[in-house]
Amino acid sequence: MMLRNRAVKTKNVLSASILTAVFGSFLAVGAAQSETLNEAVQQTVSTYPEIAEASANRRAVDQELEQAKGLYLPSLDLEAGIGYEWTDTVTIDNEDLRRTESSLLLVQTLYDGGFRSAEVDRQGNRVDSAAYRVKERAEAIALDAVRAYLDTLRSLEIVELAKENVEKHRRTLNEIQDRVRAGQSGIGDDQQALARLAAAEDTLVETMRALDDAEITYLRVVGAQPVNLELPVFQDGVLPDNIDDIVALALENNPDILFASSDIKTSEAEIRATQASYYPTVNLEVGASADNNLDGVEGHNDDFLAMLRLRYNLYRGGIDEGREKEAIARKAETEQRKLRFERLVEEEVRRSWSALARSEARAEVLAAAVVANREVASTYRQEFEIGQRDLLDLLDADNELFNSRTSLVTVEYAVRFAKYRLLATMGTLNSTLGVTLPQEATLPGKG
Repeated sequence: MMLRNRAVKTKNVLSASILTAVFGSFLAVGAAQSETLNEAVQQTVSTYPEIAEASANRRAVDQELEQAKGLYLPSLDLEAGIGYEWTDTVTIDNEDLRRTESSLLLVQTLYDGGFRSAEVDRQGNRVDSAAYRVKERAEAIALDAVRAYLDTLRSLEIVELAKENVEKHRRTLNEIQDRVRAGQSGIGDDQQALARLAAAEDTLVETMRALDDAEITYLRVVGAQPVNLELPVFQDGVLPDNIDDIVALALENNPDILFASSDIKTSEAEIRATQASYYPTVNLEVGASADNNLDGVEGHNDDFLAMLRLRYNLYRGGIDEGREKEAIARKAETEQRKLRFERLVEEEVRRSWSALARSEARAEVLAAAVVANREVASTYRQEFEIGQRDLLDLLDADNELFNSRTSLVTVEYAVRFAKYRLLATMGTLNSTLGVTLPQEATLPGKG
């Protein structure tokens, strides 16, 4: 029978290395492996393309900051040329000469209305924003890795329960067939037991499909096949006991909010940069030239200059004022974005807290239900064997036990994930797991 053959084959593969009574391992396809949750998250953060993308952006913005700092340094231009010149004027009659030119000019800005300072501040705040974006991506992707890790363990445990359920139904079928042959049960019981076994095998196949999905997601997120996964132990005391304290910490440390705060500072610097256009610029210009055969006059023509040069735009069609108003509006936009992030973060914290509290309550109820259903199933089997309970009651009791155990496993993993989701919203998931972030997630001067 194909279903039974696949179940046996799957059992052989999944049981290669048993970690606990219910946890197995997976057949590895790749050489890399991650055994603990911390290792899986570290591998994810170190290799996930989206984090590397954000890191590359941070390095690019670093160079934009260096370019802004270069505005404080002088510029030095060398110019040289050689060619043919023909001149015909009132004083020079049809003169052909080979003309050569060379010049060197140094320009140092002495005053620009604060533009250079504003530009350095703007780019510095953009560097901070880029660093917070790396951290935000690292926290989000780390949570994806936690989800994939826990989903894989949960799916494996449910597969183990489904296999136990199939074996239990197979034993029941064998008992019924023995009873039918002995004339103690009718053919209807045999048919009913066969139908329930088929349903149990179908459930096993479906749980195996869910396990396949979990493994595929794990491979995409972590970048390696799941091997020897260990059930993580959440450290007590990591989360505050009060929801308001968690909200306060999240509003203070969430990378999205920190990113928005840096964007506001960037907008403020942009306003100052636009206001610099209302002021003149003062440059120091030092230059020298050495030319030959200029304008029809044969011979050298050398000069040297050292000047303070002021340039002041008096009218530009309202462009400067428009740029300032645009920058002010952009700042208002970033301020509202931060407020939006704060609301979203608080909502996420409260939803995660609610999910944690309700899941913990459900886990207690389901744990009691499992105990009760196990006792009922045991009692019904004893009563069935002495003829005081019919087969349908026995099969229903076994099914209730399986369903309650499966629900308990699902809720227990929901409790675990809700805790890690709270850490991610607080911006402390990676630090709690001891994960090393890319260097690009570090603010300048704090590495």
